[in-house]
Amino acid sequence: MQGEANAIQPGKRMLSAMSPTVVLDADGRVQMVAGAAGGPRIISATSQVILNVIEFGMPLADAMRAPRLHNQALPDELRLETNGFPTATVDSLRAMGHTVAFLGGIANVNAIRRVPGGWHGVSEPRAFGAAVGY
Repeated sequence: MQGEANAIQPGKRMLSAMSPTVVLDADGRVQMVAGAAGGPRIISATSQVILNVIEFGMPLADAMRAPRLHNQALPDELRLETNGFPTATVDSLRAMGHTVAFLGGIANVNAIRRVPGGWHGVSEPRAFGAAVGY
């Protein structure tokens, strides 16, 4: 997917979008941990889940179910999850000049969040798996 930049050759490491993320509060305590599988879409998906929780105040389960989008330089298209965005939004994006493509899922995110009395884990609702906390 990354073309020549990710070509195999001796002494070279492959490109990676791995971004296991630990979110701390103002006192340095762990509040949330998230990570994903999904190649170049990992960073987009992980950051969207974290932003949904931290900036938009969504419960973790709702943040994980929220539709996701992704864009990268090549191919130059905005990838939206199928049936995740209203038709009017998609039409507006196209009117602004974006090429829009649809995917079944952007990436496979798993996350845990501190809650009163312990931790709450949520696995990717678009796939199989489990995330647990205690």
